[in-house]
Amino acid sequence: MSDDQQKNGSPEYTPGGKRPFVSTYDNAPSLKVGDSVYLLNTDGSREGPYLVATAPVSGQCTLCYTNGSPFRNNAGIDVDELEAC
Repeated sequence: MSDDQQKNGSPEYTPGGKRPFVSTYDNAPSLKVGDSVYLLNTDGSREGPYLVATAPVSGQCTLCYTNGSPFRNNAGIDVDELEAC
């Protein structure tokens, strides 16, 4: 069997395709686990600082106090309501 015949049967091979590349992540999360943040209240005041306990997923993450205990029983917090310290 020739190399061309083997490649055509492979799901990874696309004849006439372009060179592989890595595209940039459009919405790179601005927060990481362990980052120190303030929670912004609707009246403009800030609470905290807290630590990011879980990585942001779908625009939400969980927070914890600096001693590691969960904030608001691990409720999801919108990242738009957070400000990095």
